[in-house]
Amino acid sequence: MIYITGDTHIPMDIDKLNAMNFPEQASMTKDDYVIICGDFGLLFNYKETGSAVPACPEDTCWTTRELEWYDWLNDREFTTLWIDGNHENFDRLSQYPVTEWCGGKVQKISDSIIHLMRGQIFDIDGYSIFTLGGARSHDRGIATGTEDTDAHKWWWSDEMPSSDEYEEAFANLERHNGKVDFIITHEVPGSILQIDVRRQNELSRKLWTIHDNTDFDRWYCGHYHKDQEYGKVRMLYRDVIRIGL
Repeated sequence: MIYITGDTHIPMDIDKLNAMNFPEQASMTKDDYVIICGDFGLLFNYKETGSAVPACPEDTCWTTRELEWYDWLNDREFTTLWIDGNHENFDRLSQYPVTEWCGGKVQKISDSIIHLMRGQIFDIDGYSIFTLGGARSHDRGIATGTEDTDAHKWWWSDEMPSSDEYEEAFANLERHNGKVDFIITHEVPGSILQIDVRRQNELSRKLWTIHDNTDFDRWYCGHYHKDQEYGKVRMLYRDVIRIGL
């Protein structure tokens, strides 16, 4: 089984995955998955107090609260998969080695917490799933008033895909003859946002190109804190739904 939801911003919106709000997990195992559509938030702050977990390559990065959520997720009956959004600490994420899992590149925070990298196509539970994380932060400069001051604290330049990541994404889609079962992104494909053209950017425009040139069944995304459907595109926030249904 695969379920999917929107941003979790640990600890702010992770409660939707507790046993009361997501009772379906009672019948799940570690061979079942919950996918988070970006802004995961587990790796965000730098350590103040606490100790490292074995998966972390440095012993100075985890806060006490992050370790508590790390343990909480590892104790779930399911395996957590996530794509990156814009509110991730990419400095920390870059420290994790890249490995291959289910046909695509991943970074394993643990065996039960796995980052699905950009531009990959995974074979998970019999489905082909294309992932392309990242987005441009809407709140740059809000915390301190300037983007420069907030850099590497509230936003990171790596929040947007690089040219190499775009190239790999399109190459992987071409190798699959432009056909996948599901597409998972943080940002929304551009023309979905016609009501607010100002929010479109390089990534949203490239996603619209993918939307128009790929044969897919469903597209799942987050970022805008809405639970809304636009044709085959399903924007997620609070809802936790079974993929493909």
